[in-house]
Amino acid sequence: MPATTRLLVLSSASTTLLEATGKLLGLFAKGEYEVGTSVIPDGGALLLFTDGLTDAIRGNNPEAGLRNAFYDDSRKTMSNLKFLVDPKFNHDDVTILLVKREQIDSKSASSVES
Repeated sequence: MPATTRLLVLSSASTTLLEATGKLLGLFAKGEYEVGTSVIPDGGALLLFTDGLTDAIRGNNPEAGLRNAFYDDSRKTMSNLKFLVDPKFNHDDVTILLVKREQIDSKSASSVES
């Protein structure tokens, strides 16, 4: 199975899976990709991962495991993601990048607007 990079936009309220739209990243000198936008909410995160992660998760619904691994604390989220990897199924490299957007509290937001 060719390696694919997938993206999830995570928040405590929702999860959005962003599907790949072009050739594998880094494998070809040239490639065309669709451009899209998505909003990472305050306190939310962008999770980029290769298929090595989802292939190494036990069960029929690895995306549910990824959603359930998300916490407001980035270290806790990464720890949960590492815990999902079952050595029995881990036959590929696993690459994970978690980008977290800070939570802006209402006091900070109102002082910026003033």
